[in-house]
Order: sequence, then structure tokens, then C-alpha cells
Amino acid sequence: MDSNRIKELQEETGYPQSISVYKALMQVWNECQQEHNEQLRIANVVKSFTAEDVVNELKENETLDDAISYFDSLK
Repeated sequence: MDSNRIKELQEETGYPQSISVYKALMQVWNECQQEHNEQLRIANVVKSFTAEDVVNELKENETLDDAISYFDSLK
């Protein structure tokens, strides 16, 4: 999505000149972009671990919850 698409969507509403509509569309756009960036970051973190890294971390933690907490903290 880009600013042209935002304008297109705004024109399709019943209130194309509304600042509120514009702000709402921008908020949705920003939230979607943030979610997309977070998913990319998580995917890159996951790809950085080898199976050996995961197995070693599981061995070093006393419980599975500890291991999950460790990997979760890397997000």
C-alpha cells in the first residue's frame, strides 16, 4: 500500500474529504506495516538458529518453559 492507494480508498468512502477517514486509513496502513515488519524480524531470528542451537538450548534449560522463554525473549 502507498499514499496513492490511501487516496483511492478515501475517494471510495462516503466522506472523501474527511480528515477522520484519512487518519483512520493511515492508522490501518501503519499498523499493517508494523505487523509485517515484526513478522519479517521473527522469521529472520528463527532462520538464524540451527537445529543444533535449538537442541543445545533445550538441554541447557531445566524445563521446556524455560527454553520457550529464552527463544521468546529473542523476538
